[in-house]
Amino acid sequence: MNSFRLEKLFEEVNEANIDYVVPRKHSNLPKEPKGDIDILVKEEFLDEFTEISKALGFKTDKRRKSGHKLAIKAVKNPIKASKAVRNYPIKILRQVSVGEPVSDTSNLKLGHKNIKLEKDSVDLDIRNNLAYKSPQNGKRYPVDLQVTDWFFERTQNKNGVVIPTPDNELGHIIPHCIFDKKGVFSEYYLQRCNELSEIVLNNTEYDEHFRRILSRIFYDAAELVYELTEERRYQEMREELRRYEEY
Repeated sequence: MNSFRLEKLFEEVNEANIDYVVPRKHSNLPKEPKGDIDILVKEEFLDEFTEISKALGFKTDKRRKSGHKLAIKAVKNPIKASKAVRNYPIKILRQVSVGEPVSDTSNLKLGHKNIKLEKDSVDLDIRNNLAYKSPQNGKRYPVDLQVTDWFFERTQNKNGVVIPTPDNELGHIIPHCIFDKKGVFSEYYLQRCNELSEIVLNNTEYDEHFRRILSRIFYDAAELVYELTEERRYQEMREELRRYEEY
């Protein structure tokens, strides 16, 4: 039933020409869905994507709530806050401090929307932009919005599911593991990074774009992350970034 429902979901959003991409763990979709499925959906299609999902039986997941101090400030000055996230995403990841919990709607003030839907054993985690957890307080903050734009511009269709090109996927998995997984690359992610690195680093176009992604996320430390990728030293990345004096 879950696999049928997902096949129908992707079939309908594709027919509706909705801009979306499944950024990672898409290899078994839509036939063998497991756990959370992250889906990046372009801002103007969020409502339509959500409506189609709910029509197929997915319901709002009210189990998880999040909030942060920056969001409280954003309520008072949303324009300033959204500009800060656009221009200094990773600096905000480092600087933000723990605050009182606020409702999920506060994230809208930062331009980051996150809709969680669930049905049986499948959870849809729908977002309008890429965001990673702050090392300081564990809350999510969007990266440079250009990186999200690149995700929608560079895609491929596999088994009826829109997925990223190898350079985009590698450029997403690395910060996902560094920030969201506290620097730990699971066996799956290690294998996937090795597969993607083999493709990306040996293709001029992919390699150049991968470097651009790293520069937008890691700034001056981008070259360090690139070198560690070349050497396949993924598990050491978070610690090496900590040691990087300007990071």
